[in-house]
Amino acid sequence: GCAMNARRKSAPSANVSLEAAELHEGELRVSAALSGKAAVATDLTLWAGGRAADKRRLPLRLGRSVAAFTVSPATGVFSGRVEARRDALAADDAFYFAYAVREPPRAFVIEAAGRDLPGSSGAYFLKRALEAGRQPAPALLEPADVTAARLREAKVVLLLSPSRLNAAGVQTLERWVRSGGGLWVFPDGDPDSVKQLSPFLPAKVERTEARGAGLAPAAAAAWRIPFAWEEFDLSRGEIRRALALLPREGSQIEFKDGRGAPLLVSGRLGRGRILLSALALKPSWTNLPLKPVFATWVLAALSRLADRGDAEPERMLKLEEVYQRTWRDSEQPPAAVTVVSPDGAAARVPVSDGR
Repeated sequence: GCAMNARRKSAPSANVSLEAAELHEGELRVSAALSGKAAVATDLTLWAGGRAADKRRLPLRLGRSVAAFTVSPATGVFSGRVEARRDALAADDAFYFAYAVREPPRAFVIEAAGRDLPGSSGAYFLKRALEAGRQPAPALLEPADVTAARLREAKVVLLLSPSRLNAAGVQTLERWVRSGGGLWVFPDGDPDSVKQLSPFLPAKVERTEARGAGLAPAAAAAWRIPFAWEEFDLSRGEIRRALALLPREGSQIEFKDGRGAPLLVSGRLGRGRILLSALALKPSWTNLPLKPVFATWVLAALSRLADRGDAEPERMLKLEEVYQRTWRDSEQPPAAVTVVSPDGAAARVPVSDGR
């Protein structure tokens, strides 16, 4: 006779690894990776403010999956952790995060009333974009009502009817930008529609018959945003009419069209910043306001405008990441920088020898 000793193969253990937690437009997007099994589900718990704030059931397949928590963090530091159900490898079952949350910029829209059909005006599209990003509705101003007193509460202004501004309004806007405001100018006609603003715009404006579909980030690829432009299909934007922008010295091309022609140009004016668009926010010019990317594009641009650039930028770091900041001889380094840990504790780190 013979004896056989058969052993049953043990099934591989599933491991869920939490890899990221990114704050974006009222959502905390948690990325998790699964290994060891083809499919499994786990329970995610969001801890914030010292308590379990929310829970999610996340089905996973091999590779990367994303779950979104709806959050409304107050201005300041939003920090905490996301935990998955414990598995065989506990070290990667939690991900800690800390984000600086700024007050959303108060936006003012300057547009002449009664010139477009309901639901097709630039102000309507901008209002919808801000609502999608859970931002306050913009304040609407007629071009004749632009005064220093009315702009006192504004952080960013979107000018949709530049041809309707009077000379006093142009001077008021220029002074407001120089003092630190952010202005986004959209044409409402041919190059003459922005002629009176031309002395302080970041580009010369000319007529063109050329058309180019889609938009692509140029300098905007370096904007401090919690996502990548590659996540969106930017090629499907249709450009039916546009003006030619000829950037001035010191300005930047933020976005181009499919032909490489500038669509959005930025420049500094005093302590403020100006964005100049080659497109009007009208269906006769482009279908961009009807595309899903429009809200994200507007919110990112408004954040860029509200960033005065005179403060040291923030940098998000991962645990154990080594980061060195070196100031050039032409820059004035601060005496210290502030580091905020995932639990919200802040520590000041002195700067020595420009590092």
